[in-house]
Amino acid sequence: MLVHWSQLIRDKVLHYYDYVWKNREHYGQRNAPDYAVNSWPPSVPIAVFYGGNDKLVHPTDAEELIGDVPERSLVFEKIISPYAHCDFTWGVNAHTNIYNETLSLMALYHQL
Repeated sequence: MLVHWSQLIRDKVLHYYDYVWKNREHYGQRNAPDYAVNSWPPSVPIAVFYGGNDKLVHPTDAEELIGDVPERSLVFEKIISPYAHCDFTWGVNAHTNIYNETLSLMALYHQL
């Protein structure tokens, strides 16, 4: 995971894991393919939660990703200003700031 993250930082592109010499074996092409967020099916609902104090994914990066998501697919967006990257998993109040909304969104869109 850290290797993939460092590749994304190095390349400044959101792409699949870069196997370098084995990309052809894994992807059938020389380079790791980009995540083409703007070509995801519009039937896939996307919710984005991000932190305003994240040192791994800067809020401007999250906003750029949100800008690439087809408008009809983006069903929810929330920035939690004091949150850093790991707070979404380990934050003492994550259950009230994130989990309940996530479960509600999953219940709302589960039949799509």
